[in-house]
Amino acid sequence: MTSGQTRRTAGKRKRGGKPVRARRTLAAHRAYAPLLGVWGAALGGAVIAVMPYPLIGAMLEGTLLGSWGAASQILFAAILATLAGSTLFAIAMLQHRKAVSGTKPSMVELAMRQVTPINPAVDLGSRRLDDPVDTMPFSTPAWRDADLDTEHPVRRREHAPVAGTEVAEEQTPPAPAAPAALDLAAFDELLLDQTAEPEPAIQSKPMSAPSVPHLRAVETDPMPLPGTAALARLRATPPEALSLAEMVERFAAALHDHRESPPTDLPAAADLAAREAALAEALRALAALSGGTGTARSAVSATGSLRAALSQAHPRRGVG
Repeated sequence: MTSGQTRRTAGKRKRGGKPVRARRTLAAHRAYAPLLGVWGAALGGAVIAVMPYPLIGAMLEGTLLGSWGAASQILFAAILATLAGSTLFAIAMLQHRKAVSGTKPSMVELAMRQVTPINPAVDLGSRRLDDPVDTMPFSTPAWRDADLDTEHPVRRREHAPVAGTEVAEEQTPPAPAAPAALDLAAFDELLLDQTAEPEPAIQSKPMSAPSVPHLRAVETDPMPLPGTAALARLRATPPEALSLAEMVERFAAALHDHRESPPTDLPAAADLAAREAALAEALRALAALSGGTGTARSAVSATGSLRAALSQAHPRRGVG
C-alpha cells in the first residue's frame, strides 16, 4: 500500500477507530460518462443546426456533402454531433474509471473487514488474557509439582484405610551390588572348561584330472597338377592361337617340367644364353600383363613378347 493510500485510509477513520464513509465525486457516478457524451453530441449538432444555410453551403462547396443540397446541413450536423459526443464520452469514461479505482478499498482494508475477533473463553479457556496459569483447567495440580520437586516421592493418605485391607508400602529399589572382583585364575579356568575339542578335518574327495581332447592334424592333399591331356593340348596349339590364361598355364607347366627333369648333358653356351634370354623375356611379359597398370598398347606388346618367347623356347626345350 502506497503512502497516498495510507493517508487516505487514516483520514477516513475517526478518533474512535471507525471508518468514515468517503465522499463520492461526480465522475464516480455511473451516468457521468453517458450524460457527458449525450451533452457533447447535442452541442455539436446544435451548433451546425442554428447556423444559416448559405454559410453552411459556402463551407461545403466543392465537397461531396455540398452536392446534397438542403440535406447537407443536417448530415453535417449529425457527423459533428457524433464526433463531439464520442470524444467527450471517451474523456468522461477515463475520469470515471480513475475516480472509481481511487474510492475502492485496498486489499488490507478488505482483509480487516473479514477478520473476526477471537473468543477468549472458547479459544483460550479463560475470559481474560491476563488470568494466572494456575487457575487454567489444563494446568497441573500443586501437589504433583511438589512431588516432582522432592528427591523421593512422599506417600500421601487421603482416605482412612478400610478394615481388612492392607496398605501397600512403597518399596525403594535395592542398591546395585558392587562389581565382582576380577579373578584371573577363575577366568582362566572358565576358558579351559569352555575350550571345545578340535573338529575332525573333512576329507576331500580326489578330483579327477580334466580330460584334454587330442587334436589330430588333418592331412590335406596337394593341389593336383593339370592333366597330361590338357598339357598336351596346350603344347600342340600354336602360340598365336592361345589366350592369355592358356599361355600362362603353358608357361607354368614348362617351368615345372624344367625343375622336375633330371640334369642331362650340359647344353652349349649359345643355347643356354638364348634359353635364358627367352625365359627373361617371358617373365617380363608376364609381369607386365599381371601388373594391370599399363595401357592397352603395352598389354598388346607384352602379349606378343610372351608368345615370341614361347615360340623360341619351344624347339629348344622340346616341350611343344
